[in-house]
Amino acid sequence: MADYDGYMARAESKKQSEDLEKERQRIEQEDLRKVSWQTHELDVANFITNECNNYGIKYIGPQEFPDRKKPDNSIFVDDRYIIFDAKSPKDNQDTVSFISDINTKVKDQEKYAKLPKVKKDIYLVVPSNLYSDIKKKHYPQGKFDVWIITIEQIPVMFAHYKKTMDYENFEGLSQDDKDSLIKQMGTLSFNLRRKLMVDTLFGKSF
Repeated sequence: MADYDGYMARAESKKQSEDLEKERQRIEQEDLRKVSWQTHELDVANFITNECNNYGIKYIGPQEFPDRKKPDNSIFVDDRYIIFDAKSPKDNQDTVSFISDINTKVKDQEKYAKLPKVKKDIYLVVPSNLYSDIKKKHYPQGKFDVWIITIEQIPVMFAHYKKTMDYENFEGLSQDDKDSLIKQMGTLSFNLRRKLMVDTLFGKSF
């Protein structure tokens, strides 16, 4: 009986140690994440500015946005403002509380969506190290849509916006028709890139 009690005590002690180690690792990872969150808004603004320069797209900072409501970043394409609002946890927030608060952030975008000349697809740019924890990436809101993206997705999006600027056959189409065509172009490009990746992978494997 004493041997059994000793075994159970050791097992319980081991479990407690493992739990403490897991919690220590969780806190350490969260602290590392918070370091990157502190500069997230500035990093996004700098990145979008550089990409605008690369693609010849007009960048609109908060001070240039033509309304008292000021998104962090927007670009001006085809006579419309496309909003990229940087979002990261506040100093007193952790990953869980930030994710649970996303619905509020999404609904808050209505203040921009109802403005004239604002595209009805609005993008919330979140830290890359949080993206996989956010299960829902698309929030249809009836009259507008909110998408959760990371900084790494922006160059691909800008490449498609650049096509709309250069594609002369868009002339005469309505804004809705243009949006539909752009999305189709994006889907085709994505599928082509995916096929090339798969073909390359199998080419290396066999």
